[in-house]
Amino acid sequence: MRELIILVVVAMAIVSPVMAVSANFGVSGDGGDLSVSNRFSLTRDDYADSETSLGRNVVSSSLSSVGLASGSIGGPGKTFSASTSGGQLSSSMSASPGMTQGSAQISGSGIQAEIVTQDNYVYGEVDEGAKMSLKAQGTNDVLQASAAVDGMPVLDTVLSPVGDDAGVSSEGLFAAENSIGSYNIFAVSGSPSFISAKKHRAEMRLVGGSPNSYILNRYRFNTKDPKVKVSLTNNYYLTSIGLNAQEVKKAIERSGETWDAASRQNLFADYDMVTLNPYGRSGWIKDGTNTVSWTMFPRRYSGALAGVTTWYARPRVGGFYSVREFDISFNSRYPWTTTGQYGIDVQTVATHEFGHPLGLADLYNRRIYREDGQQIMNSYDDAQRTLGNGDIAGLKRLYG
Repeated sequence: MRELIILVVVAMAIVSPVMAVSANFGVSGDGGDLSVSNRFSLTRDDYADSETSLGRNVVSSSLSSVGLASGSIGGPGKTFSASTSGGQLSSSMSASPGMTQGSAQISGSGIQAEIVTQDNYVYGEVDEGAKMSLKAQGTNDVLQASAAVDGMPVLDTVLSPVGDDAGVSSEGLFAAENSIGSYNIFAVSGSPSFISAKKHRAEMRLVGGSPNSYILNRYRFNTKDPKVKVSLTNNYYLTSIGLNAQEVKKAIERSGETWDAASRQNLFADYDMVTLNPYGRSGWIKDGTNTVSWTMFPRRYSGALAGVTTWYARPRVGGFYSVREFDISFNSRYPWTTTGQYGIDVQTVATHEFGHPLGLADLYNRRIYREDGQQIMNSYDDAQRTLGNGDIAGLKRLYG
């Protein structure tokens, strides 16, 4: 007997200011229940087009939308889903007993987006002023993920529950109109749970801001007294914009000392913390060395100021993955300074970027913390060479 296939097509044109729609389908087969769920909240400028096919032992779904949308598919213990707070979402997914697979692409400006399977989690957020593209494809077990900001690749990884590698994150700054914007993207294998401070209003204090103004990442250095060292690439891209390598070295060392002074642990090396390497690689390349470099970002990516990529691994210790390596890259298309005047301050940005592999997340994408500008982990508006009360409190939760 031939298997029954049912095709369901959902297309929406918006006639009211806001329309919320939920479409759920399910079938029971020999291997258990299979389901498809699509949800949309759309305005007049948005649209959604969804197609679902249901069979006794297989379901599939494709989705194309602009606006707030999510789509998921799954079977017993296996899921694949994609969602976004805006922008464009395109996905294709299928599920059968014991296996889900799919592909999803999300892009937009000023959005939050995620792609989730049973074992892997990919998340991205970006301020207005830059366009983020988030892609992932694979199965519930193995997922290939990549991301770009204004077309510049910032993340490319394969996630799997097998092996030591747990994930990678990429955070950075870009020049938006009349301000500096940010992006935060990560891909992690395992539970998608966030480790963060309790979300409550950050009460402002006169000096140093609120001690509640911090968010913890899901990783840190789990070795006591890690004594982190970095390699500074001393090349043409650094010197061509008027920077002196020795002064940059001192600024980066002072950034490390700033974090060390707030912790009971020896986070950065006391001696030879920064070494100059004329042959060091520029950009975000996993090679076993923590690299700080200046490089000429391609002109089509010229809005990006700086960014850090952090690689971390299993097992978790105290709930945190272990940082293996990080790379920081500065865009030499912009004016940088070690004096705090006439340019973007190297020490301020380096201190902020060091905060990420230490285990602290950006604050400026969270409304309750956004106004507490006294934290180094908040947005850049001028030279700031001290930590705020929230930076210190977050560091103490991580390292004592």
